[in-house]
Amino acid sequence: MAKALPILGNCTAGSILLLGDGISTCITGATRLLARSIDSLCGSGENTVWCRKVWHEQRFKTEPVYVDTPEGMLIGELDVDATLKKSKFPLPPDVILAKAKAVLGCEFGTKEGSDASCLADDFQFVAPIVGPLTKDEFLKAFGSFKVTVFSFILFYLFLRFFIVFFFFLFLSSTNNSNNNKMGLHKQSFCQSSDCVHTRQQTRNNHLFQQQHR
Repeated sequence: MAKALPILGNCTAGSILLLGDGISTCITGATRLLARSIDSLCGSGENTVWCRKVWHEQRFKTEPVYVDTPEGMLIGELDVDATLKKSKFPLPPDVILAKAKAVLGCEFGTKEGSDASCLADDFQFVAPIVGPLTKDEFLKAFGSFKVTVFSFILFYLFLRFFIVFFFFLFLSSTNNSNNNKMGLHKQSFCQSSDCVHTRQQTRNNHLFQQQHR
């Protein structure tokens, strides 16, 4: 009887888990089927999880060449010169850098007075969450805000967070330091046998005015 009870418990727990997994699988399948049916009827669902846009196929690939290293090393050092010589990309590195600087300088063709000729007709913007976006979609989205202004706003918000965070960190460390000093003074004061306890407590408070000063 002592051995049969654990076996019965394992079988019961496994059956419950299988039943729950089957129910959740059926619910997930039904909801996905319903969502796809709605997408097919309404013409929606473009570039979603189950209807991704096709990315461009890889056009050039260069096999890396590594420097001869001692045996047993897990990571090898890349031989840059040998790898560049083996590359079949039609543009040399200096031309690629010049084109990249030109694209960044005109803010991907959205800067005032510039055009979008720096981007290819089949350009795609691919990001971890957004994309792939076509050339027109990217220009419409990216041109709706200024990169320099947006960068300044991000820097300003980061600076404010940095100052406020370290200000409260300084207050916390100062408060803890004062509490530790008060504890040491109280302990040294009450080491004698004729110490009288007055049951008075001292607290440190940081008070702010209505203007938060």
